[in-house]
Amino acid sequence: MLKGLAPGVWAHVVDVEGFPTASVVVLISRLALVVDTLSGPAQVAPVADFVASEAGGRRVVVVNTHHHWDHVFGNGAFAGADLCLLYTSDAADDLICVALGGRRNIKKKTTTTAHM
Repeated sequence: MLKGLAPGVWAHVVDVEGFPTASVVVLISRLALVVDTLSGPAQVAPVADFVASEAGGRRVVVVNTHHHWDHVFGNGAFAGADLCLLYTSDAADDLICVALGGRRNIKKKTTTTAHM
């Protein structure tokens, strides 16, 4: 079940091997954004069902915040959606930041002390 966080924003939080992990849906005028897809189609099914019923004619875009399995393995539940890799440590290992279309940069993490 998704929990409303703000107008147009919902979250589905599950426990993945002891870590609370979230998939978030943001509905704006022309887009339905799905941020992270959890550890598989079964876990993200409530999100996929919600998007199927609420997206209407919006373009569905899946955004993965990073490459960890518990954030991307549910991507298959959104066949036909566009996919955007917002941040992957593999792609950014040799960079100070990752450029996003010349407008904004995401600074590379230098240390990790906990699962993100």
